[in-house]
Amino acid sequence: MYSLDYSRFDHIGDSDDSSQASTVEPPAEEEAPSAEPAGAGVARAIADALNPRLPDAIVLCVHAFLPCARCGASMADGGCRVPHPPHLLVDTGSVFGSGESRKSHSCRACGQDYTMVSRLDAAGNELGAPRCESGTPLCFSGAHTLGPLAADDERRVWRDLADVVADADVQDAIDALDADVRLVKVRSAQWYDDSITPTFARPLARLEVLQLIDVAFRRVALTPETTPALRELEMQNVPEDCEICVRCPELRKVAIRYYPGDEGWVQAMLDHAPKLRTFDSYKLQRARQLQFAGPELEVIDLHRTDCLGALSVWAPRLRHLGLQAAYSLEVLEFPETHPVYSRELPASHVPTPFGVNTMNSCLGEAAKNALRANPRARRAAAAHRGMPTEAMFASATDDTWEDDAGDY
Repeated sequence: MYSLDYSRFDHIGDSDDSSQASTVEPPAEEEAPSAEPAGAGVARAIADALNPRLPDAIVLCVHAFLPCARCGASMADGGCRVPHPPHLLVDTGSVFGSGESRKSHSCRACGQDYTMVSRLDAAGNELGAPRCESGTPLCFSGAHTLGPLAADDERRVWRDLADVVADADVQDAIDALDADVRLVKVRSAQWYDDSITPTFARPLARLEVLQLIDVAFRRVALTPETTPALRELEMQNVPEDCEICVRCPELRKVAIRYYPGDEGWVQAMLDHAPKLRTFDSYKLQRARQLQFAGPELEVIDLHRTDCLGALSVWAPRLRHLGLQAAYSLEVLEFPETHPVYSRELPASHVPTPFGVNTMNSCLGEAAKNALRANPRARRAAAAHRGMPTEAMFASATDDTWEDDAGDY
């Protein structure tokens, strides 16, 4: 029986068109055959660890059964090609007109932006396959990788991702999800269709990431009984009349965009998320009062919470507080202690300073004074670009941190 010497594999890695990493080299005492398939050097290293005298036929046979850690294809296949992972795409805007649609995205895995163009018929339906106008539809293009990939390298085919398109059969697709699925994205087909009203309430014990994007859900129930492991939740354009219950104790990251309802379920979610680190929102349009309290909270970004009148924040590790285009905020409180969470902090803990973004805001005097009186508060270095109309409703007075008479 052979025993593998794993030190022989230390040189094996991956490379792509933009990487500085070296490709796999064959053993120094041999020359690589000119017709050797991509990745065969990996097979040779494995074969050498077993027996350096194994013939090439066995090397290529071993090679044919090795899967690429990045794309999952055989190492014998030509090259590694990975499309942008659906759950890591950010919609950066769409344009429709003149018989065409242009849809732009930014990929959080590779950092690239790209735009796809589709031809449309008179009814607005796409004709044929879209073409890439700028950027590339590939997240990765390069050599196969034996692996393992670095933990922060998300340029890969996610085998535990379910990408569900909200067509007429979307409820059947949700009900048929594998019980062990870890990542789920439910998204609109082409247009937001309010006649398609699915429910998301089934038990998924291992689900960690859930994205509900541009779908008119009728009911969403995420509880310790249905999704006990949920860590990341993203919701966009969920309708006001949707029955929502989110009480997930493992939540770390939440993003909510374009929600026209009140804040009742949002506050209940916050109250049941002691491990929350990031809360990001855009146009929580009718939220009037919110309370954040958590020992792990680092980012609270409330962009265009037009009706928010009162905000309370206890977050000793806070790094960023976003209040851009807050037009109604009168009361802002920073409690010094929390009846439960304060006991969890080490005695030596020093609260972190945090940046505050108040671009295009219109704060009341009490809210401004709360910021001035907080020694942790600093002016944030960056702000959202925002829509041009934001400034129309903002305060017209001076906006300086240093001047006590200034406006935040």
